[in-house]
Amino acid sequence: MKKLLFIFLCSFALANEKLILMDSHGQILSGNGCKASAIASISKLMVSLIVLDKAAEGVISLDDVVQLSWEAAGQLSTGLKKKGRNYKVRELLKSLILLANNTAAEELANFVAIDESFVHMMNKKAHSMGLYNTFFESLTGFGKNLVNSSTPYEVGSIGAALLNHTEYLEILKQSKGYIKTREKIYSLSGAMQEGDVFMMSAAKTKDGFSAVSFKEANGIKLVSVVVNEEFAVNRDKAMINLFSFAAQHFEDLLIGRAGDYVAMLPIESTNEKAKLVLGGDISITLPVNLSVDPIKRLVVPKQLSCPIVEGRQIGVLEVYRNNKIIASQKVVIGESVAATSLLRRIINFFTLGIF
Repeated sequence: MKKLLFIFLCSFALANEKLILMDSHGQILSGNGCKASAIASISKLMVSLIVLDKAAEGVISLDDVVQLSWEAAGQLSTGLKKKGRNYKVRELLKSLILLANNTAAEELANFVAIDESFVHMMNKKAHSMGLYNTFFESLTGFGKNLVNSSTPYEVGSIGAALLNHTEYLEILKQSKGYIKTREKIYSLSGAMQEGDVFMMSAAKTKDGFSAVSFKEANGIKLVSVVVNEEFAVNRDKAMINLFSFAAQHFEDLLIGRAGDYVAMLPIESTNEKAKLVLGGDISITLPVNLSVDPIKRLVVPKQLSCPIVEGRQIGVLEVYRNNKIIASQKVVIGESVAATSLLRRIINFFTLGIF
């Protein structure tokens, strides 16, 4: 009987175009959300992603100070407002992530987008992620005759990418103390709070209630997307059911830990080799009790060029299942090799004929 119920639930979820469940690697665990519709303020997930990506790339710092106009400072959400008009990027991010504040989104966009429209950056980012059914016409999802649209799968992909930013999760997990909008009535029921389900974004359009949410279960970072439900309570029940399904039927399998040995790679113009290690933990999501040996592929150059500095990224380790990448982690140099010794060896080779 339990097996038949499991098959029925799987069949229902896979056939349902209004929802999807994914892990932080973008692997689909349930659902088939491929139908595009308006996403309204859920668009602001992409604003957060671009800002965090730029910080990770070193283009900006989360501690950079943004000077707001007095009018803009007065429009920040009450829960996170402070005296004055100078705000750090991380403070504006908190207002955006926890309260979906439009002013915070606009100020962050103005700070990041110097040479191009931020909306253009949003579309370019979507395209680079392979999200070809996601289109942005406005920054926040609001505007006369402007419609931002996407599919549950592609919105989930944006959410999954956000879950790989530690700073995002640190802010999101503060949400219980800061969500003070009407959405709390519908989106953060007692059951969801007790289960540590965090609302990443929510919206109401003419098609119904939609939301993106996060939960960690069995070591797996999960993101669910449910769109266009007639009632908010139905949307919330669907999210809870998706997370319950994942907790019962999936588990996290650790492939390797940060610092684990990967390979030795020749150093250009020398007889030496450098040790490569994993730059972070890598794990995959698998059905419970499924015995499988995932395929791993190391993507690195044939040899290294200077500088051979500890922590420098050289390539990636990719993990495949069913011919699809389900996880990846950067591969870095494990130990520095002094550039002076390499230079001396090269000089000796050309002057003395020895190395």
